[in-house]
Amino acid sequence: MTQVRSSAPGKLYIAGEYAVVDGCAAIVAAVNRYVTVSVSDETLNEELRENLQKNAPSSRNYCGVITSDGEKYKPLLWSRASDGSIEIQNDGKYAYVLAAMSVVDAYASEECAPNINRKSYNVHISSELDDAKTGRKYGLGSSAAVTVAVIRALCKWYDLNLSTPEICKLALIASSSVKKSGSGGDVAASSYGGWIMYRAYNREWLEAELTLVKSG
Repeated sequence: MTQVRSSAPGKLYIAGEYAVVDGCAAIVAAVNRYVTVSVSDETLNEELRENLQKNAPSSRNYCGVITSDGEKYKPLLWSRASDGSIEIQNDGKYAYVLAAMSVVDAYASEECAPNINRKSYNVHISSELDDAKTGRKYGLGSSAAVTVAVIRALCKWYDLNLSTPEICKLALIASSSVKKSGSGGDVAASSYGGWIMYRAYNREWLEAELTLVKSG
């Protein structure tokens, strides 16, 4: 079995949490609580696969399962479309995970990553940023942390050696595809760690660029 693992910290705004959305600077600090993501090619338990497929469309090309330590997050089979791209399912609980998977997958294909043929894998998420039993969030940026952690883990999986700024940019792209109104300060804190002064990127520009890419 092949397995890689990566972590990303949560965040805490020290100042400017709301002002940063309008272009002002904010001070954001990473905290010592983490989201850890494991990616592996471990063979699924046959009983688990059968149970998951009972409630899933049979026509899809399933490539793995997303699981979490959180009791409220049930396992989810993920699939690829006919063109090989990751299908974004209507599942709000794993929206940021699927978005991160899709962004790294597209980047790995574009860059002809060394391990680009590793198209099937399982993703497991372990979080210290929310309550494992109730799913209640502590406000420490769990969505941003899981996005960054998934991107880091999949870059390892595909053998992509990216810098911290590149990881942050991919995470911002993934995060913005789920929630366009975010400033990105939480993503920056999870990517860089430590204390940072942050100003929001041009969200309108990014949305226009992504729309242009999608339109071909």
